[in-house]
Amino acid sequence: MSNLLNLRAKLEAGAKKPGRLRILAYSGGVIQVDGYGVILIDLDGLDLPASVPILANHENALDAVIGSGKPEVADGKLFVVATLATTESAEQVRDLIKSGVELQASVGVNPTETRRLGAGEEVTVNGRSHSVPAGGCVLVVRGELREVSILPVGADCDTVVSLAARAAKNGDRNMQNAKIDSTTAERERVTKILDLTRDHPTLQARAIEGGWNLDKTENEVLRTRAQSAELKALRDSYPQLGVGGRTMPSVPHADLLASACLLHTGKSAVAERHFGAQAAQGAQDLKCHSMLDLCSRAIQLSGHPVPQGKTELIRAAFSMTDLPVALGLSANKISLDAYRESPASWRSFCRIVNLRDLKTHTLIRTVLGAEYEVVAPGGELKHGKMSEETTEIRGATRGMILQIDRSAIINDDLGVFDSTAEKLGRSAARAVSDAVFFALLTNKTPSDADFFSADNANLITGAGTALGIDALSSAVAAMVGRVDSESRNLDLRPRTLLVPAELESCARSLLSSETLTRYVADGTDRQAEGNPFYKALTLAVEPRLSNSARFADTSESAWYIFSAPSDGSVVVGFLDGRDQPVVEQCDPPADVLGVVYRGYHDFGVSLADHRCATKCEGV
Repeated sequence: MSNLLNLRAKLEAGAKKPGRLRILAYSGGVIQVDGYGVILIDLDGLDLPASVPILANHENALDAVIGSGKPEVADGKLFVVATLATTESAEQVRDLIKSGVELQASVGVNPTETRRLGAGEEVTVNGRSHSVPAGGCVLVVRGELREVSILPVGADCDTVVSLAARAAKNGDRNMQNAKIDSTTAERERVTKILDLTRDHPTLQARAIEGGWNLDKTENEVLRTRAQSAELKALRDSYPQLGVGGRTMPSVPHADLLASACLLHTGKSAVAERHFGAQAAQGAQDLKCHSMLDLCSRAIQLSGHPVPQGKTELIRAAFSMTDLPVALGLSANKISLDAYRESPASWRSFCRIVNLRDLKTHTLIRTVLGAEYEVVAPGGELKHGKMSEETTEIRGATRGMILQIDRSAIINDDLGVFDSTAEKLGRSAARAVSDAVFFALLTNKTPSDADFFSADNANLITGAGTALGIDALSSAVAAMVGRVDSESRNLDLRPRTLLVPAELESCARSLLSSETLTRYVADGTDRQAEGNPFYKALTLAVEPRLSNSARFADTSESAWYIFSAPSDGSVVVGFLDGRDQPVVEQCDPPADVLGVVYRGYHDFGVSLADHRCATKCEGV
């Protein structure tokens, strides 16, 4: 999930066999996030699923599932109450906590709308005022919580993960990891709270850790019960529609069928997040295991009799509105998941901007041609000089059409639908990456000047430029020492090391080794040990840099360093800020028997500021 913000949090041990975790995932303030820089997330715009998966090390695999959790926002902070499963990964977490190992958690957030804030700007977010630090920050106006992972290292001092308090078996009232005072009054308070909240473990933890008195606890329990009863009454009041001897909730039929399609392809969480828990539950009751099942249920939901033959069944289902719309909806969600999970190394060094249309846009960068000077007593401030530097970017529409043949539907192959939608999403992600590295390897700015060149002082050639500690030191020093036309330092800091696949092992060794082996000749003074680049740079590996069959001017030895993405060395613009493709079902032409899907993506790429990037020839 390469486009996710990973907010790190400390995981504290404190019980013999924990089963629930309460995670303070984000404290609501300004933080530093790898790959994005300084950010601030508006929790009012954060899309919270009903249930979020708990994974091991951000690994998107079934054997990495640890459990699931319920996210919630309270007091301008993001919490996740999680339940560990009985999987091998979950058992490993339990064993580590039991042995006293301090684990950590990382929350994956997908930003869908962002806004740049300038240094010193005051903004009110999450119920309190924030002052933007030097260098500015990115405000995540809208985003989507995707997952929570348990990790061995990397903590954020403003967040915390602790074991949620819950009542133990056989009447044992001991609260796991709760800070209980030794006084008799405190013990009595905790015991009574345990009695009141026996059926509400989430309230249990909040009441004890928050120091609630009995009246407040009882009021919260009554309010929760009333809400549950109201929700049950509301669900019971829904009009029902019979399907195959079962009753279906009154949700739009297209949403119900789209959820059924997603459930069959193993994407139940996606179905519930986009169409709601009611649609997801109704989809389970439909029990669709094939494309023909989906056709049959669509006809049943419409109240029409189901034809006996396959050909008549398919023709009848696709002659109605609900099934084509449902397939379009589910294809869109499947393709978006595939798009987000595709490798995207460009995100580690590219700045994302909004394009209003597909015309040429001029990006303006203000240059200050003055500096602070000492003001004598009674003197006056001097006027600074400002100028502008510009670059251009133009968006374009890229897309493709795929179709599911009628034979696949007749052969009852719903897996063809799943793979077709995924291909559209992965193709869209591949198109963005191709465009970025085509521009980088072509090495031409919009004005047709060389981006990497000796004149720009960002191209290092000749012997001794092969990736290694000395060459990396020289490249970093060159970027850190860059100055403007009046010899003022630009204060750039390298953030990303970009290498082809052939240099990945060498690059990882350079950035992950704590010490370096050094030979010291006899009779010389002792030399310092340690790796100055240990965890100092983010590594991005891109096979396109050496793919000579598709791209020009490739190399297996050349490598690059970039400063922060916000500095804008390379700019990627998306139409209306939509950083995802559009995938939809469309009517097939008269000569096509089957289902047709089209996917398209509107974006553009431009090489912008050469000062924020350096290329080393690697010889």
